[in-house]
Amino acid sequence: LLFPFVGLGLALAISRRHPDSAPLSRTDTWIANWALINGIIIHGFLDGVIGLLGQIPLLAREYERLDKRYSSGEPNVMHISALELLVYMPLCVWWYRAIMKQQPIRHALNLVVSSIQIYGTVIFAGVETYRGFPNIPWDPENPFSGSTLFYFWLFFVVANPIWIIV
Repeated sequence: LLFPFVGLGLALAISRRHPDSAPLSRTDTWIANWALINGIIIHGFLDGVIGLLGQIPLLAREYERLDKRYSSGEPNVMHISALELLVYMPLCVWWYRAIMKQQPIRHALNLVVSSIQIYGTVIFAGVETYRGFPNIPWDPENPFSGSTLFYFWLFFVVANPIWIIV
């Protein structure tokens, strides 16, 4: 349960910049922070620890409400969640470190992380869309009801394209 937060602490510790190094631009700082938050909090903690492993029952229930594939162990979602915990998270931390240290590999890591993110989002959202949303709270009779508005429109329709854009 504490694994992602230990990872956050380690990432911050190993990425300390030398006082004599050139300062990062605002854009590089924003990208570095996004890489770290995305890797540790979103991929590691939320999608890995909560979504895949089902830890913290209150949050795990919300994941199951958002998408029934989490409770049924649907292979595409479990595969993507495992990749998020075991591959995306370490890659994001490495990318963060490379940005903070201004290493040339940061550009290649950006490309790899972005490509994997697009792949995961397309598989996650694409399969569910193709199947007609059987696992997402969606009511075509009342498309803007409370749970449909919250889970379908906000978390599925709005959030998934953000992963591709950002």
